[in-house]
Amino acid sequence: MAIFRLITIFILCFLTDIAKAQMTVSARILDAETQQPVPMVSVGAFSDNTVLGSTISNADGDFMVEADSTGYITLSHISYQTNRVNIAELGETILLQPKVIELTEIVVIPRSAIIRELTTVWEKYTKLLNKKKEKDFPVQTFYYRQLTQNNDLNTEYLGCFFTAPTSVNIKTLTLQEGRFARIKKDSLIQMANFFAFSRIRPFSLETAKRKNAVNPFLVKDFEKYYDVRLSRIISPNSDDEVKVYQFIPYQENISENAFMLSGFLYVRTKDHSIVQLEANSNNAAVRGFPNITSQQIHFTVTYREGVESYPIVESVKCEMEIEGLYQGQTYQFKAQSILFAADYSFQSKGNKMNRMDFLLKEVAKSKYNQAFWDNNPIVKRTQIEQQVLDDFNQLGYFGNMSFELSGESSQ
Repeated sequence: MAIFRLITIFILCFLTDIAKAQMTVSARILDAETQQPVPMVSVGAFSDNTVLGSTISNADGDFMVEADSTGYITLSHISYQTNRVNIAELGETILLQPKVIELTEIVVIPRSAIIRELTTVWEKYTKLLNKKKEKDFPVQTFYYRQLTQNNDLNTEYLGCFFTAPTSVNIKTLTLQEGRFARIKKDSLIQMANFFAFSRIRPFSLETAKRKNAVNPFLVKDFEKYYDVRLSRIISPNSDDEVKVYQFIPYQENISENAFMLSGFLYVRTKDHSIVQLEANSNNAAVRGFPNITSQQIHFTVTYREGVESYPIVESVKCEMEIEGLYQGQTYQFKAQSILFAADYSFQSKGNKMNRMDFLLKEVAKSKYNQAFWDNNPIVKRTQIEQQVLDDFNQLGYFGNMSFELSGESSQ
């Protein structure tokens, strides 16, 4: 009888494990009102309050994440109501309800009041982060992915796992795992540090106008360099109220070769916390590429609550388009990248990267592990991205680690 009971228990446990089998799930996230895709949605998969995986939806609203058949996923975005969906009920699409957005058309807030509010934000972070060192910040694992195109042809694919101490930006990245692939004959432009925008801060203790350097918007005397206005209010008169401030640099006050930004800063009203930075720039981003005719850079940094109420980086998304002439031919160079916090841990220490290290060379030094990438659900995102991965794998581009090209350019 005892043996029969043990066998019965074993069978029940086995069946329970099968019922709770892990699986890769995917869906497309849409705006419930407009039916348009919603990018940059944080997706977390849970089972019994344990995190199984996390990712962020891409420009088409698509995501893929490792989940449990009996678990659930959560979806959060600054402009939408947080949603929870059981895996068993997951369909091809998920609709998110927009938060109430109120444009400031009726009540006009004086510029002096806006400056006072933003000065309060700057003072808050100055006190929180002044004299802090990297060792004082929490270490987070990040996954980075970059897809590069020349004239609509996919030419480079880069994937890396980093660990880094993070507050409102990321200073020191430690490369844990990395790989890249390239179609050599079509890879005209090569950039040394794709992830530069992860190091951009929304504020600084220094003044603006620094030459050959990124100038954050919120500095001590920001009103001298930027035209500032209140763009809109998200979820007004609630605990989740967020004020969106637009900033545009005064051209006459900009130093030559200063890297200035324009865009929007999202601030939670109740505690003056920065929750998102959305910015643009048309400054030169690539050196060594002659006759640039046009260029645009757009990036978004989202933050989540960290230690002592300062935000820590959750994701950095960047889109870059450059058009120029090379050897009498017009080239359109596009790069789409995303760096996002991943619930993933590494036992090894990895290779710490300095500010100006050439990322591809650092990746080439690492030992390529095909099994690691094949079995990692974070890498498998959308059908289009998976097709690029499959094509590059089939052609044997991954693992080669060759990056020397003629006409090499770098960031």
